[in-house]
Amino acid sequence: MALTDDQMRIYRRMRDEGKTASLALELTRYADHAPAYPWLAGLPHAETVKGFIGPFTVVVRVVPDDDARLGDDDVTGTFTDDADDDTIENTYRYNGDGNGGDWKFYRPSTYTRENVRAEYAAQGMSHGQIEHAYRARVRQEMRDDHMRETFGIIVDVYVAERHVGNASLWGIDTVPSYERLFPAHVRDEAENLISEAMDQGRATLANEAAYARRQADALEAAMTPAVSLIKQ
Repeated sequence: MALTDDQMRIYRRMRDEGKTASLALELTRYADHAPAYPWLAGLPHAETVKGFIGPFTVVVRVVPDDDARLGDDDVTGTFTDDADDDTIENTYRYNGDGNGGDWKFYRPSTYTRENVRAEYAAQGMSHGQIEHAYRARVRQEMRDDHMRETFGIIVDVYVAERHVGNASLWGIDTVPSYERLFPAHVRDEAENLISEAMDQGRATLANEAAYARRQADALEAAMTPAVSLIKQ
């Protein structure tokens, strides 16, 4: 299938970043695909969107994940004032925008520190090439972590204005090198959460209907002797 002009621009940018042709093509088509529900198209630029699916009113919110911290996983580094053999100078110090503005140094992620040199060696790089590539990777990682923002997606579903289900996902991050993919990723995750929240809503309604039937049966049973006495 031929690429549109917008897709071609994304594809060329990814190729300029060094991605292989097959990976760039796969990511381009992923980044540009339409959401399952048209009213999700505004995400994540609109913080809240609302739509209707059958009997459900669906509200999707994208909110900052204030609990997420750099270094809590193996793929993000940390900004620190403590220097060691793994740290480099924080070139984003005193930069008011983004993370790490108050710290002197940057320590790369656990994954990078423990695995990347071995991966480069397995590719046949010399020691000098490995150290050059490693330093470049760490500088890119510091840039990404400086610009990294972390979000959560919350989905609530209602029937007749009554809340019947919800689902959420946290720790979704975006950095400049992922910027074109982020909207499509958010919409995909929102679609999965919508299905989960509606399943919960259906279960809630089914449980309430079953409870109402039991209550009605109990009331009918309780009324039966009284009806018999009246007839006598």
